Amino acid sequence: MPGILKTSPPDLNQANHRASMPAWFVSTSTLMGCCLVFILWSQWNFASYSFALKYLQGSRIQLRTPLKQVGIHRPGDHFETEVRITNHGSAPATILGALADCSCVATQNLPKTIAPGETAALPVRGHFGSTLGEWRQLVTYLTDDSRQPALDVDLIGRVESH
Repeated sequence: MPGILKTSPPDLNQANHRASMPAWFVSTSTLMGCCLVFILWSQWNFASYSFALKYLQGSRIQLRTPLKQVGIHRPGDHFETEVRITNHGSAPATILGALADCSCVATQNLPKTIAPGETAALPVRGHFGSTLGEWRQLVTYLTDDSRQPALDVDLIGRVESH
């Protein structure tokens, strides 16, 4: 038949490079899939990427609020807040006590044992000094976890004369 061009069928033993995906695309897709799984896992279990990363590094006891704002107050005002600590481990963890570089009381209800998967709210009370301006103090919770014997909480606020 005139006008019909006959071609031989493709050799099935040869790889069709145009139809296969480039290696960079497969690598990038795999990496993006792993990142998506990590993001979903960290948000579901920890509500934070940083908490998930700390967990992967071996931290089982984690502060939910490592930086706690206590507000704007007058000199000498008292404040009360709470620090939340979660046990992501498989065994109970105990908060043994607390140290503070301020006149804060963070040892109420201590020692406190936190069951696996539970979160404990620990009260912190104190008062502001007479110096105006930014106010920042550190509270350190001592634990029975040898991998993480201390948890630091920064309390921040501001002292103003109204």
